[in-house]
Amino acid sequence: EQQGLYNKLQGKGQEKIEKETPKIEKVLPEIYVEKLGFWDRVGILNILLMPISLLYWLSISIKDLFNRRQISSVNEVPVIVVGNVSAGGNGKTPLVSQIAKDLRTVGYRPTIVLRGYKGNFNGTVELNDDSDAKHVGDEAIFHYNRGFPVVVDRDRARAVSYAQRNINTDIVISDDGLQHHGLRRDFEIIVEDSKRDFGNGLFIPAGPLRDKKERINKTDLFLYSGRNKDNVDFFELEPASWVNIKTGDEFEIEDYPFGTSANLISGIAKPERFLNSVSNLGIACEHKFFPDHHYFSENDIKFDFKRAILMTEKDAVRMDKKLIQKNMWFLKMKVKLNVNITKLITDKLNERKL
Repeated sequence: EQQGLYNKLQGKGQEKIEKETPKIEKVLPEIYVEKLGFWDRVGILNILLMPISLLYWLSISIKDLFNRRQISSVNEVPVIVVGNVSAGGNGKTPLVSQIAKDLRTVGYRPTIVLRGYKGNFNGTVELNDDSDAKHVGDEAIFHYNRGFPVVVDRDRARAVSYAQRNINTDIVISDDGLQHHGLRRDFEIIVEDSKRDFGNGLFIPAGPLRDKKERINKTDLFLYSGRNKDNVDFFELEPASWVNIKTGDEFEIEDYPFGTSANLISGIAKPERFLNSVSNLGIACEHKFFPDHHYFSENDIKFDFKRAILMTEKDAVRMDKKLIQKNMWFLKMKVKLNVNITKLITDKLNERKL
């Protein structure tokens, strides 16, 4: 149906139970209403931080004054940049993976580059089967597990250069890098969470903005993550399947390979949304939430009742191999778009004969 399963999973048409989300709680399937975060309101502390935010805005303005968008020459592989104006989780990583998949479907050979956030590597690293999240970052492993060549480097421009010289690729997609002025770009996509919608509109650290909102008027495509009230371009994340972390076996959502009660762990930007998705599938969970990009310990996966342990795909790549159990599963998501990004990209590249 047009509304999309993901919105249904967010609890539309159901009674929402508003309550504080403790770190651990035994619950029956129910919906959690997201509370306003620090960057979603303007309080005393936000106001006190505004002088620092002003300095942040000033630095951005100076960079904008002296930097102009660079594009690829006919001898260079074209570059697609997917980024965001505000900090925080917005579904950008699965969107990048979907764009790469769609481009590969029409004949391109995409490579994904990113900074390797939280990774402890040095220089430029091309991922291989021995790469792990602690070395190159969880987002890089996410893309590599989806079957794409991946290069990490703090300097995204250098990563692009490496990909062109060393990988059989004809298009590069940068996961993040909107503010990386040294990175050339031939098509630029900005993503924003439809629920937050730029939060309180203030710059870091008083608010979530790391670039000016007007930037969306200069980009090739602005997308909301999640359906929005104005019905402009957006994408949704929908549950696709359950994947066993130990064996790799994949099951349909409706199969419930572990039953209808489970334990849940998550260390992502908005873990409540993952819990809502699982709860709306009729699964009762005892859950533990952790900070974004958290690496799980043995104590983290201990629960009062021994049941299946559920997590997101990004959580799964941060699970130490020694801790993986036969009844651990991640919920694989798929991206549903209301705009043909592939056509927009290929049309623009064809115009420039890239």
